[in-house]
Amino acid sequence: MKTEITLRKQAVKLWMAGKSKSGIARRLQKPRLWVQRWIQRYDPDAPEESLQNHSSAPKHARKIYPQKLKDWVARSRKARTAQKGSKYKHALIGAEAIHYE
Repeated sequence: MKTEITLRKQAVKLWMAGKSKSGIARRLQKPRLWVQRWIQRYDPDAPEESLQNHSSAPKHARKIYPQKLKDWVARSRKARTAQKGSKYKHALIGAEAIHYE
């Protein structure tokens, strides 16, 4: 059984030999989009590195809001929904209204 890296190298080699993407996909028993992805990622200046797996980790760290801010937003929303007799029962309780407050 061939490894995934070997199949990627073979796909690029066949493409450089003039074979069609659909023909390569049939020959390697992979989807055509898979062939297209690895041909696009292939870099002749760095052939080994360009065919390696890419990280699936998030590109940006998740923003964590301080608990103090979360509590303030919850209190604000609760106070806004507690207002009785309002003509617009659910008006101005959304994130945008709280943000402007």
